[in-house]
Amino acid sequence: MHSLIISSFAKIKNCEYTSAASDLMAFAKELSNSESDSDLDTADKIAKFSEFLREQPNTKIKIENLNAETEELISTLHSRIDDIFRYFESFEEISLYTVERPVFPVDSENQYPFMLIAYNEYLTKKAFDQYKLKEIIKRLENQLAFYISLSQERTFANYHFADKIIKKGKYASFVELKNKQQQYKQIISSIEKSYKTICKASMDLSSLKTNNNALMISLENLLAESRHRI
Repeated sequence: MHSLIISSFAKIKNCEYTSAASDLMAFAKELSNSESDSDLDTADKIAKFSEFLREQPNTKIKIENLNAETEELISTLHSRIDDIFRYFESFEEISLYTVERPVFPVDSENQYPFMLIAYNEYLTKKAFDQYKLKEIIKRLENQLAFYISLSQERTFANYHFADKIIKKGKYASFVELKNKQQQYKQIISSIEKSYKTICKASMDLSSLKTNNNALMISLENLLAESRHRI
C-alpha cells in the first residue's frame, strides 16, 4: 500500500482530517498522471473524498475533551461513593448491636451488610449495576436515616434483630456525624445525576468514534476496487 494512503489512514484514525486530506490529495494528483482509466477514476474519487474529509469538524479536540471530562466525572463519583461509605463506617465504629448475633431480614431498617456487599462489588467493577442504581440509592438514603435515628438505650421501638445503639462515651462523636447528614444526603442524591452525566458523555464519545470509524471504512471501500495498484 502506498505510503500516502497508509499515512492518511493513520491520521484519520487520530482524527487529523485536514492533514489526512492533504495526503489523499497528493496521492490523487500522483495517480492522475497514470494512463489507466481505472487509475484516473480512482484519482477523482480520492480527490472528492479528500475534499469531503477536509470539511469534517475537528473531532480530535472534542474526543480529548470528552475523555478528560469523563475521567474527571468518574473520579469525582468514585470519591463521593468512597466518602459515603467512610461516613457509614464511622457510625459503625461508634455503635453496637442490641443482640449478640444480629440477623438482617430483607426488610430490615439496617441495610449495612447489603450495602457493604454492593460497595465491594463496586470496588471490583468501579461501577454499580445501572439497573439496580435506584434501589441502591434508596438503600443508601434509608441507611443514613437509620444511623441518624440511633439512640443510647435499647427500647421497645428499636428492639429488633439488626438494631444498634450508640456506644457509651461516643455520643459526642454521634452528634458530630449527625450534623453532617445534610451534606451526605446531597452527595447521595447526586449519584444518579452523576451517572446520567457520565453515560451521556460516554455516548457522545462513542458517537464521535463511530463517525471516525465510518470515515475509515468509507476510504477502505473507495480503494477496494483498485487496491492491487494502491
